[in-house]
Amino acid sequence: MTATGSRRGAWRRWRPVATAAVAAALAAALSIRPADVRTLSPRGAGDGDGAVGGGAPGLAWDVLASLDVGTGRMGAVLARHAGTPVRVPGYIVPLAHDAAGVTEFLLVPFVGACVHVPPPPANQMVHVRLRPGRGVAMRWWEPVSVTGVLRVERTSSPFGAVGFSMVGASVAGFET
Repeated sequence: MTATGSRRGAWRRWRPVATAAVAAALAAALSIRPADVRTLSPRGAGDGDGAVGGGAPGLAWDVLASLDVGTGRMGAVLARHAGTPVRVPGYIVPLAHDAAGVTEFLLVPFVGACVHVPPPPANQMVHVRLRPGRGVAMRWWEPVSVTGVLRVERTSSPFGAVGFSMVGASVAGFET
């Protein structure tokens, strides 16, 4: 492996930490409360082992981060829930809208991701497409909870590579 390759590997490991640090700095600069920038976890189940409202298990972002987008390998909890209905909390970065509201978006772990700071790594973004006519009102600063079948699927977006998708998902407000 070349020196450049080893540096890329190191960056892949440290990028989530660096991204969180940038988000914290952004929050401080914008006077956002630290609680608004935290990586969200569904109440009662950060590891996918418990049901969260509606019967779908809640997955925390550290579970999604167990995906190695280069090799496709994933942690045991993520492997167990890939292809099944889950609930993931996060913030909306809109991609498409119609009269009903935002119909396609990226779900990201912290407020301002992709818009005010560099995008998170692919294993920290979920591409969500809602059912036709089922748009959601845009909530820049408010967390939401998205329920749908989680697919490990690498796609691209205007903000970079995305590691997951949910189609026909539903969106609700997030309760801490």
